[in-house]
Amino acid sequence: MTSKLHNFYKRFVYTIYHINKNDQEIKVMTFLCMVHGSHVLSLVYVLSKIFSFRCTGLSKSEFTFIGIIFLILQYIIFYRPNEWKKFFKEFENESKSKRENGSFLVWFYIVVSMFLPIIITVIYHEFIK
Repeated sequence: MTSKLHNFYKRFVYTIYHINKNDQEIKVMTFLCMVHGSHVLSLVYVLSKIFSFRCTGLSKSEFTFIGIIFLILQYIIFYRPNEWKKFFKEFENESKSKRENGSFLVWFYIVVSMFLPIIITVIYHEFIK
């Protein structure tokens, strides 16, 4: 039995993978990196406010190094095209309405994730500070 989170991950990969037929694996990894990157930025921002530290003191080379490590970890953890193709079979025969609902949830998640750092910053400055 798989969890709801794992099912959503499969739906996410399926939706992004099937946007069109060019560079499918690269698109999936790009979207995963963007979403996870925004989550990491949000977490760092919240932790910097809780523990009163500044995270803006990084040099360009340190920031680049952290970014490269993040991309390598994303690749190691999530790049599984053979596994992706195995669980695509779950979504092949689903109804059009179910596919549209699933796609809507995936795109909603992507949009909210991309704006999460901004939303958290605005909430902090407007209501907490």
